[in-house]
Amino acid sequence: MYVVVVLAAIALNEVDDVRPVLEFYSQFDDPIAAFRDKQRQLQVIICSDSLLYFYHPMYSSSGL
Repeated sequence: MYVVVVLAAIALNEVDDVRPVLEFYSQFDDPIAAFRDKQRQLQVIICSDSLLYFYHPMYSSSGL
């Protein structure tokens, strides 16, 4: 199941050459778990950036 998620992520990001991606994840004992960890880290970054944007006085109409 997670292999499909990995392949979908590669396709959605329009990766021209998947070899570097595969080489990177092949260094881990569990490449799928490593991919999931990276996805969680990315989600935290995206959420943090969204919150910073939402609460920044320059972008927020409430100025919170």
